[in-house]
Amino acid sequence: MFAAQGRALRLLSQAKIQHNLCHLGAVLIRGKLDSSAFNPLNKTAGQRTASTATCAAEQSFEQRAGTTSDETIDVLRRENKLLRSELAELRWPQLHSFQARGRHYPLPWHPPAKSSVALSKADLQYLSGVFDGDGCALGCASRSTCMLSMTQSYDHAEVLLLFQDSFGGSICSKRNSGTGLTKPTLQWQVYGAKARLAARDLSPHSSTKRSQLELIADWPNDPLQRIESDKKLRLLKTQDSAAEFRCSWGYCAGFLDADGCIWLSPTGSVFVQFSQKYPTVLEHIRNFMAEQAGVTAKTYQCNANLFTLRITKDSDSKRVLKCMLDAGLRRKAVQASLVVSSTHESVGHVREAFARCVGNQNFGKRLDEDGIARSVRITNLQMRVRYWKQKGQTEKAATVSKEIQVLQCKHRFLKAQLENRQLLEYREMLQHLQFNSW
Repeated sequence: MFAAQGRALRLLSQAKIQHNLCHLGAVLIRGKLDSSAFNPLNKTAGQRTASTATCAAEQSFEQRAGTTSDETIDVLRRENKLLRSELAELRWPQLHSFQARGRHYPLPWHPPAKSSVALSKADLQYLSGVFDGDGCALGCASRSTCMLSMTQSYDHAEVLLLFQDSFGGSICSKRNSGTGLTKPTLQWQVYGAKARLAARDLSPHSSTKRSQLELIADWPNDPLQRIESDKKLRLLKTQDSAAEFRCSWGYCAGFLDADGCIWLSPTGSVFVQFSQKYPTVLEHIRNFMAEQAGVTAKTYQCNANLFTLRITKDSDSKRVLKCMLDAGLRRKAVQASLVVSSTHESVGHVREAFARCVGNQNFGKRLDEDGIARSVRITNLQMRVRYWKQKGQTEKAATVSKEIQVLQCKHRFLKAQLENRQLLEYREMLQHLQFNSW
């Protein structure tokens, strides 16, 4: 019975994505990469109809099976694990163009020669924050050249274009960078004299990479001095070399775009987090936010190579996001705008929109609106159990506890089932893209 139901659900999932897959293949063949087209969470009218049919299949399953056993859930979870392993082996086709600012750019992208763009202090603060999070400074001991680079996923190329507009250079596709749930990436690169000028402009507003940028800005021509500078540069990459600097909301916005995340919980709570290998820059940001906005944040050590700065109070999170939006937050601007205006009543719809503009780190793990409702229901019942126990009503507490067990079993099954459908859809998408690219 379980196998038959699984086949039925897969057929429904395939019907759900058939129209979109044809569109994706056509998009790739034309070389027009649209980030929204490749998002499995975006729903057309046809997909919503298929989703309704899937819900009906779930209801039929529950009517026939009664309660879902732990064994059934384990089978589904093992299948999901196998699907993730299979996805990890599937490569995205090589990119030949990318989309940003409402147009398409061929790869590699070398813009027409033009005069340098005059950058404001606010622009440089933002760019420095992004570079401190995601940038890379490299020197060459054997030659007098040096390089600055920045890597982003193909559907977030706007920031790379901003660096290119500001400092020149080129944007290229990183070969074999897209595998499974990891999207293909693009890289901005600038060499030589232009790299030195960019480093000179960025370094006064930088913290974690200021010393590296200062080395690049004065990269020597003398071979012996280059060897020494290269050693210093390599050493700086292995230690906490963050410098004292004048922090700003523009810098915080850039750092969040590069190495931060915004999280909206199923209950509507908003959290903001900054991550970095070393803690000093996080302390600078924490002190700045406390002074400028009265925000309380704490730094945590997650492991030997990761520290995080977390803002967990809802009002504080929304306050700093509003300040960063005003300062020019870009990559995460849509997410920030959604959560700043969210309420407990709108959290389900906001989370659905939120999921469409974030990466694949938690792909298949996010609760949908029905899942949120189930989770809230379970939490409320658990509170009721505690209440009855406090009142000495053990029989009533036991009755509610049994109801919770049934709901939790159903919740685990439907979560695994939702993950299964999304993974199948994603696998179909990649296989279709591979077939149409050959």
